[in-house]
Amino acid sequence: SLAVSYCHLRGGRLPFEGTQVEIMEGHRKKQPDLSMVPADERPAIAKALAKRPKDRWNSCTEFVRHLGLSEPIGTTPAVQTVAGLRARFNRLFLFVTAIVIVIVLSVTWLVNQRYSSQSTSPDSIDENSQSFRVVQATPEVTPRPRIAVLYFENQSPDDNRLAPLAKGLCSMMITRLDAKYKYDIVERERIEAVLDELELARSGIFDQRDVAQIGHLLGARQLVLGSYFQLFNVFRIDARVVDVETGKTMAAAGVEGSPGDFSSLLSKLVEQLVQKQHQPENAQPENETACLVVDNETVPQISVRAVLDLGRAVDAFDRGDTATAITTVKTILESDSSFEDAKRLLSDWTAPTANPEDRPSNEK
Repeated sequence: SLAVSYCHLRGGRLPFEGTQVEIMEGHRKKQPDLSMVPADERPAIAKALAKRPKDRWNSCTEFVRHLGLSEPIGTTPAVQTVAGLRARFNRLFLFVTAIVIVIVLSVTWLVNQRYSSQSTSPDSIDENSQSFRVVQATPEVTPRPRIAVLYFENQSPDDNRLAPLAKGLCSMMITRLDAKYKYDIVERERIEAVLDELELARSGIFDQRDVAQIGHLLGARQLVLGSYFQLFNVFRIDARVVDVETGKTMAAAGVEGSPGDFSSLLSKLVEQLVQKQHQPENAQPENETACLVVDNETVPQISVRAVLDLGRAVDAFDRGDTATAITTVKTILESDSSFEDAKRLLSDWTAPTANPEDRPSNEK
């Protein structure tokens, strides 16, 4: 009776219809018409309406429970409910996800084990150097700061005698800084043109305003300033790297030694400046005014006298007297053929465009 009532409530009609005789006959001999209920509920209702009592459900509770499952009895369901499909999909998704996680973790562990063993074995590093090159990070390329070397101040008691040294020292220092490949060096001729434009003296005495103006016109972020003097048989050079924007001294160094070995002194000075400017921030600070007596046999010995003559040649070239400049340099090389800076200037000045009058006006 519960099944008949359910059919009436669910579909609006009874499983057996007609006259009372036809209804009774249907209950006894005919199969119920269950087309008014969903197909997945019909097996449970059909069992509840079975002709023989032993074929029916044992209780109404059992009937209701099977009716709620919406599964045909004893057979594989042809149609599943949305809830059933969702439950199966969730179980499948969790299973696949678990498998993927296990695979990823396993591969990661194997890769780590492989490269860990390679990093501890020098032989394996050599054998697999090609693969290591692939995974190595490309170092970040830092642009080189643009730097200009100004003329140093002559602080010698005999001021006039050593004054021409400033241009020779500047030319040689530019060459040595350029060899370090750490800077974008401003050419000395460009510096000379800017000093002319600002009408500044070549004495090497520059205040903060001069530094800012010169740096701006040269497009330089840093300037190298300094001084030199000779007292009896001791020659000393001091230099500092100054930030154009802030005026802060970024590095400073000083060297002293024999006037007969000027080239070694200058090379050591440049080395100190570069090291101090590029040393790590957490490095132990050094005495920036510390002096170092240089005795470097690997650097050709060029005397202060030769650099003085070189400075005179540079000054003649700046004044447009190229012939005198070339003659002076040739005389220097006759006395000392190992003076590489003199050779370089001679090569530059004998080039077709060497004459200052042939350069653009802003380069004179």
